Amino acid sequence: MLEKLYHQKPQAFTSSLSRVLDRYPDSPVLATWKARLSYAPFLADRSKELVELLTIVGLCLLAGIAAKLPLAWGFDVWKVDFMSPSQAAYPLNFSFFFLPMIAAYYLIRQRPGPWIVLAVAAMFVATFVGINLMPAQAPWQTRILSMLHLPFFLWLVVGLAFAGNDWRSLPVRVDFLRYTGELFIYTVLILLGGGVLTGFTLAIFQLIGMDIQRTYVSWVAVIGLFAAPVVATYLTEKKRGLADNFAPVLSYIFTPLFLVTLVVFLAVMAAMGKSPYTDRNFLLMFNGMLGLVIALVVYNISERKLTGVSRVFDPLNGVLILVAIAIDAIALSAIIGRLSSYGLSPNRIALLGENLLLLANLLGLAVQYGRFFANRVRFPEVENWTVRLLPLYGAWLAVVVFLFPVLFGYA
Repeated sequence: MLEKLYHQKPQAFTSSLSRVLDRYPDSPVLATWKARLSYAPFLADRSKELVELLTIVGLCLLAGIAAKLPLAWGFDVWKVDFMSPSQAAYPLNFSFFFLPMIAAYYLIRQRPGPWIVLAVAAMFVATFVGINLMPAQAPWQTRILSMLHLPFFLWLVVGLAFAGNDWRSLPVRVDFLRYTGELFIYTVLILLGGGVLTGFTLAIFQLIGMDIQRTYVSWVAVIGLFAAPVVATYLTEKKRGLADNFAPVLSYIFTPLFLVTLVVFLAVMAAMGKSPYTDRNFLLMFNGMLGLVIALVVYNISERKLTGVSRVFDPLNGVLILVAIAIDAIALSAIIGRLSSYGLSPNRIALLGENLLLLANLLGLAVQYGRFFANRVRFPEVENWTVRLLPLYGAWLAVVVFLFPVLFGYA
């Protein structure tokens, strides 16, 4: 049966094997499968690593070249102006400077069927052409919405390249969420190191009377910024053992801290009379906070080992979900109130759709967690719920990016 499952979905099987081994560490059958899937002749393995490393170097160079193209067309790093097509080039197109390279890395690595390759390439090309040819006019709401939502839409396209032929598999989608969190950690570490190097470089040149800030930022910093996620992708794949040990520790630290912060924040907000119903900026901050909480919840679930109920961690995550539902309900009522008071606008409708999706996701997670605590389902059912709505998120992001400008007259 295991042999049959492996041949039906080799990537999903391989991705799930380590998690199942965590639950049954003494199984000789699973240990044999691990040895089988890990085996490769030494020379062939070394050759494959060299090719993969050269591929990453080439993709980093492509990311750097792509990041420099707007500068050649007159874009100023120090200025962003949505009224000028050239000065809006970076915020509109920055996703294309590195996400196609990450997608290409996984297409080369996974070698999926040709229709997957064509679908990923077509979505990137069509999105690039559409976003740059789309007209815009004051007050630029739909252009700003497109800019904010486009990276998330394209990240789901990267997810298609990551999953390859197993794009329907829920465990593979969960692995993609786990990879997203680990990629974020590695990227932040790389950028922090780059920030230290930048400060040191500018300081030592300042000592000899040379101000290289504009040149350094326009070349080294810009190229390094967009090459960092590509390098982080390579590290994530090569250092999975390190991330598997490091990432859960971060979850255990930040989950209770986030929970305490949110409870205190809600209590102080109520005591001081602050309200997202009357303050637009407060409402936007409310939604940003909600996004961070949901990202932490989903990452916690994807990183959890299949070793039974954790006496501390799972209840904390469940309470965090309930607090997030309360925040989302407040945000939704505030958005509906603003819609009834001020009418329709691209921003309000976009927020409404996103909060409804988030609420559906959170309610589903709460139900699944309740069933898990009652021993009615196993934890993979909770885990799988985190990715069941990904197609709906992708559809809504596409609507905001491509249809909102048309529906609202490109304003």
